[in-house]
Amino acid sequence: MSNSPQDSESTGVIVTASPLARSEEVAWLLGLLLSCALFTLFLYDRHGSLVPGDHGRDLHAYELGRLGRTPYRDYQWKYGPLMPYVFGGAWRVTGRGLDTLRAAYLALLTASALVLYFVARRLLPAPLAFLASIASFAHGQPFHTFNHVGGTLAGSVATLFLLRWLEDPRRPRRRLALACACAAQVVFALVKLNMAGAVSLAHCFFLLRVGWRERDREANPAAALAQALRAPVAYGLSWLVATLCAYLPFVAGVSRSHLLQCFPWGTRQLVEHGSPWDIAFRFPEELWAHAFGTSLLPWDLVFSRDCLCPFLLVLGVSGGLVLSARYVLGSANAAGAAFLLLTLQAAFAAHEFLQLSTHYSLFYFVAPSVNPLVLALGHKLVARCRELRRGGGDAKTGAGRLAAANRAATSVLCAALGAGLLVAHAVRVPVDAERWLDGPGIRAYCGPTDTLAVIEEVARRVRGATRPDEPIVAFPFDPLYYYLTGRENGIYPEEVFEESDLSLEDEEECIRAMEARGVRCVLLSNAALWEDQRGLGAFGKTYAFRLAAYLDERYRLVWPPPPAYFPRPPNEVSLHRVLIWWRQDEEVPAALK
Repeated sequence: MSNSPQDSESTGVIVTASPLARSEEVAWLLGLLLSCALFTLFLYDRHGSLVPGDHGRDLHAYELGRLGRTPYRDYQWKYGPLMPYVFGGAWRVTGRGLDTLRAAYLALLTASALVLYFVARRLLPAPLAFLASIASFAHGQPFHTFNHVGGTLAGSVATLFLLRWLEDPRRPRRRLALACACAAQVVFALVKLNMAGAVSLAHCFFLLRVGWRERDREANPAAALAQALRAPVAYGLSWLVATLCAYLPFVAGVSRSHLLQCFPWGTRQLVEHGSPWDIAFRFPEELWAHAFGTSLLPWDLVFSRDCLCPFLLVLGVSGGLVLSARYVLGSANAAGAAFLLLTLQAAFAAHEFLQLSTHYSLFYFVAPSVNPLVLALGHKLVARCRELRRGGGDAKTGAGRLAAANRAATSVLCAALGAGLLVAHAVRVPVDAERWLDGPGIRAYCGPTDTLAVIEEVARRVRGATRPDEPIVAFPFDPLYYYLTGRENGIYPEEVFEESDLSLEDEEECIRAMEARGVRCVLLSNAALWEDQRGLGAFGKTYAFRLAAYLDERYRLVWPPPPAYFPRPPNEVSLHRVLIWWRQDEEVPAALK
């Protein structure tokens, strides 16, 4: 009996047929867990960068989640309401800190890799399924944003249940699998609503195509159409109603103005990025810039997601379309149907990247779709091995070649893993001591050093000048200082940019809040001068006129003393500078002199 995976022609799904094959399956799963653990060991404290805006928003939201504050109602939050409670709950147990946050993130990322392994295993032999899942795990490293990981896990679980629905002909089991997939997508929506909606729409197209294939061809056209529509309509309506019910407790009673700040779709915040025609013409330009505008050294090819992700998107979707074409156009094949599912997910999940052209918009493409490019190449390799097994010589020789190919792939993967760990160890040591950021609840190896020095000094001065229960305000978008100082945000919005589209009433509301709460300290970073970047504007020049006038009327610049080095245009990671303003009718503390 061969110990290699055997393929079921009726389902197109790879199944194990012997105790030895099952033991190899367990060995690959254990290898996947070990690989994730080793990657974690070498990359655990490498944060890459710490952006006062995006990263600060996440840390501040998790702290508010730890304190039991409600997203949308108590603070501005542009993602689903789930992850502040997940990471904030972890902080409730261990105390706040970046170590706990990274550990929880890696646990969810590892769980996602395991689910993706079982998804890929339905189409590929174990070595290639291992490669697809570990590639998705590695794509989540180093840390860039923490929120997406809950969505990748939920989306992967939904994919697994939809494939189970495709495989099982028993009606009760199919209904259960479809209900579980829908529930996973509701969880996905609680992480990122627009991405979950796009992927759920892709699922409905997939269910419709499968239902149309499985319809009773002898029935009248109306009955056949109703039969084909049953699953996608039930799935789509169930997801929509359940998602609305899940969001209702969070949005009930929240003003329209605050809802628009949290859910900006359809407002100027998205319109500013261009019309569909602009996006269509800009996409090839972005692909070229990402691919050839960066160094093409081997190290960059491996680790530069800006370089690889656009090509993974295009090639992955293209490969998936080719492999699913037979299912769409001609003969039924379960493997083709599975590729159709993955390709639809990849195509629909790419809408945010097509609009914003940022690599982190592809987190939801890589993980829920298990990287269709890897799967496409793997499927072709498996098909070639089957040809060797079935033709051109006796079957025994072909089976031996297939087993040899599996062993060779295993050896190559193990060697690559070992080499990768050696490289990671070489990169890890030595480290530049000046690039360690130490502060309350945070210790991370970041960069560059000039930004870290500014962050540390501003946080230290604000802590020394204000009381622990005193609110501050950081314009236009620097919530990292709320987290590092332990001070609350004195107004509702976390970000105040031109694209935030704040009305005059919103600005007056911010002023009333600052007056009522006695805000003495205001931070203004050079991000306020991004007037040359689309949609961001310049504070007091293209937006926030009333807030800028109020700042000039009631506050005075106290640090750094003039002439202050305030470079423009700044960068999200480097050249970060901050001006500290203090209320005019209050004595300036020694910490700010």
